[in-house]
Amino acid sequence: DWRTTISRTLEGHCKPEPPWGGRLGPMEHELYLIADGSHGGCGDTREKELCLALEAAAVDEELVVVVVEGSEVEQAAVLLEGLLRVRLSAFLVVTTDDVAAQWAASHVADGKAWSAARHHGTAPVVKWATARLAISLGINVLLADPGTELFMPSRDNHLHAGCKVRVLNPLCFVNSKVMFRFIRGQERLAKESHLPVAVHANYHSDKPFKMRQVADYYLKGDAQALDKCGKHGCDLTLQSMGELEADFLSSVNDGIIGS
Repeated sequence: DWRTTISRTLEGHCKPEPPWGGRLGPMEHELYLIADGSHGGCGDTREKELCLALEAAAVDEELVVVVVEGSEVEQAAVLLEGLLRVRLSAFLVVTTDDVAAQWAASHVADGKAWSAARHHGTAPVVKWATARLAISLGINVLLADPGTELFMPSRDNHLHAGCKVRVLNPLCFVNSKVMFRFIRGQERLAKESHLPVAVHANYHSDKPFKMRQVADYYLKGDAQALDKCGKHGCDLTLQSMGELEADFLSSVNDGIIGS
């Protein structure tokens, strides 16, 4: 239940821990696309320029790849701010159109950005190519949005990237629903006591605004950042998940078990 999850989270501070109750625990590099087998290098591959960019940006055979479209530069800016804040240097920003490329030219350090626009590379194609090239290079790659690749099976000449799908602690790997409906209202989970590993603003339609709120709260220390309401889901009178579900908890649990 949530009380147990909160207690364990506050005790462990989102550090790796042994499995609870004997269940299967996390595997090494569980969030990564694992490069396995022989490492062929870039050679004369069709995506040789991207391959060379990945190889140059990787540090100790590890790399975070952020694929950015023009409509996503505001979100990418917040993500980049977080990467720099934790001093992560092993990253590459790959842009898929001219708008994103112009943004990267002004905001991303030399050697940390590569444009797929001149190669007519769409975001899904770039993500697929990145996962495949990583295997060839022997680099462990974390795609900033690995959802599609996670569930894409092997077919024809495409080899599944080898990701392991795990259920993570929702208070350590947080989505914006948990952040604004639960964590925000729990004094025990304030930033002075609890720091998530990552927050994904995937629940609200005003995603850029929610990302900025979270970044200002955790990275800039603005204690009121989460209360600055945008379009959706942060009214101070909004009921918490516990309040909304209090009279229906048994039905909710029955529905989860029944499904």
